[in-house]
Amino acid sequence: MPYTTLFRSAGAGIGLLFVRQQRRSRGPLLPAGAVRSPQLRAGTVVSFVNTATTSSAAVLATLVLQDRLGASPLQAGLALLPISVAAVVGSAATRPLTARLPMRVVGGAGLLGICAGNVLLAATFGTAWGVVAGGAVIGLGLGAASVAGNSIGTEVAPELEGSASGVLNTGAQLGTALGVAALVLVA
Repeated sequence: MPYTTLFRSAGAGIGLLFVRQQRRSRGPLLPAGAVRSPQLRAGTVVSFVNTATTSSAAVLATLVLQDRLGASPLQAGLALLPISVAAVVGSAATRPLTARLPMRVVGGAGLLGICAGNVLLAATFGTAWGVVAGGAVIGLGLGAASVAGNSIGTEVAPELEGSASGVLNTGAQLGTALGVAALVLVA
């Protein structure tokens, strides 16, 4: 237990020193304009929530398919294929939608699609058809939310586009890591 407190304190101290150094730097890793960008913050939130809710669902679905339903790795992979196929369809559907709706609305609709897919997975827990159907709905939302999150987050000044891309990717990676960790912890 004492080591935990020591490591947490050391991590917080190093983090504070890093923030202090970055504020004084002429070339910080994350420029102040990027930190203040509402577009980048919104896009990063969409990316984070998107990957936190889809990656964790896919991991849990894989475990259900293999551990509870006795599917082989190939069978589980085939059952999860609708997520990827539907993500392509959802991505392609985003363009015509954005001609009529703001990108934030499309991003919200994508996240709602992911939510609906997760509800379907939970309601049909332990069935292969539920994984396939829920995965397809998740995939549609995933495609729309991914395109929208990236589009929203990269609507920044040209000199911030590289930083914005890095922040969006970091948000997505953190979403995956924390979403999977949280779901596996409680599942």
